[in-house]
Amino acid sequence: LIYEEKKFKKILYIFYAISSAFILGTIFTEPVTFSIFSIYFIPVLLTAIIVSLFILIRALIHKKVGGYTFLTGFLIFAACIINDILHDNMIINTGFFVPYGMIAFIFSQSAVLAMKFSRSFLFVEKLSENLALTNKSISRFVPEQFLGYLNKTNISEIRLGDQTQRKMTVVFADIRNFTTISEKMTPEENFEFINKYLEWVGPIIRQHNGFIDKYIGDAVMALFPESSDDALNAAQNLRLKLFQYNHEQKKLGFPEIEIGIGINTGILMLGTIGEVERLEGTVISDAVNIASRLESLTKFFGVSVLLTENTINDLKDPDKFKFRSMGKVKVKGKNNTLVIKELIMEDSIHTQSLIIEAYNQFEKAVQFLEDENIEEAKNIFSHLINILSDDKATKMFYEKSISMLNNNEKKGWDGILDLRT
Repeated sequence: LIYEEKKFKKILYIFYAISSAFILGTIFTEPVTFSIFSIYFIPVLLTAIIVSLFILIRALIHKKVGGYTFLTGFLIFAACIINDILHDNMIINTGFFVPYGMIAFIFSQSAVLAMKFSRSFLFVEKLSENLALTNKSISRFVPEQFLGYLNKTNISEIRLGDQTQRKMTVVFADIRNFTTISEKMTPEENFEFINKYLEWVGPIIRQHNGFIDKYIGDAVMALFPESSDDALNAAQNLRLKLFQYNHEQKKLGFPEIEIGIGINTGILMLGTIGEVERLEGTVISDAVNIASRLESLTKFFGVSVLLTENTINDLKDPDKFKFRSMGKVKVKGKNNTLVIKELIMEDSIHTQSLIIEAYNQFEKAVQFLEDENIEEAKNIFSHLINILSDDKATKMFYEKSISMLNNNEKKGWDGILDLRT
């Protein structure tokens, strides 16, 4: 039965039936009677040996597991059966060897079964390794954290419409003017450039308890579920790593890059969208849209990192970070007013006492501007231009204050920069 084939099943069933008849005859008839008919069982037995031998030879041809071992045990058993038949009919005088042949046959079967079980175990072990590798590969497309928040342990459990709500901090990081940079590269160089950039972005996100939800071209959207502090620490480390990266790029003759980072905190809805044959994990929330808008505004204000009051209010240790107020704004697609701030980088330039004092004066001037004290705001911004000569935000607010004075824009001014156009 170890090498049983469908085409021989009928022959085997016939053999089973005839054998059963002879066994019943042996049990329920007198010895004299079944002794007479036992001679007719010899052709059946020899036929069974021939058929079995044929099946085993086919098993060897098809390289079945343990074929040679099983065939050896069967030949010994068959030889013992033939010997005992000849001896019983006094054709030869050797003795009865079937018990020994049976032992050899059972031993060969045991050996083959052991081989099969061993092969099966190795196969299962290989399948487990492949499954682990597959799961690891899948986790590179669908973050494990995403599955965890949906209370799923395996991607096969994901269903269309699965969703949950959680408070998280969203970080958008995008390369500025990437289109201009990419136009000078071949498609292959573009992919190499992007992947080289992302290979250090990902680890920094993970080191600070975040995970990348998706890549949007050269942009990265990351989620920080544990605390807003993690997001700000990650942003600072991204800026620090960018400085090192640009230094290496410059030595190799490649263009330096600049990134803008937008951060916001709020309630997110994580879930699956799409249709039955094509699913995608995504995050839907107004908090996500705001983070994306802030990232766009970093270029407008000429700063590296912008964040909302929502994130600042969510910080566990706000005193650890330094901020500069950019005032109140209305962003594209939103009617609500946002109070936004710049995250000051922890480097040798931004931590100089002169720069820190200049930032404090900047915030005071922004407040004057919001309070309609335009003349005072203009004077402070005018003074700061000499100190913060490369600061785009200072120049922008200075020009805004002059424009308001010259065009009498003070009337109707609510202190909110409307950036919705």
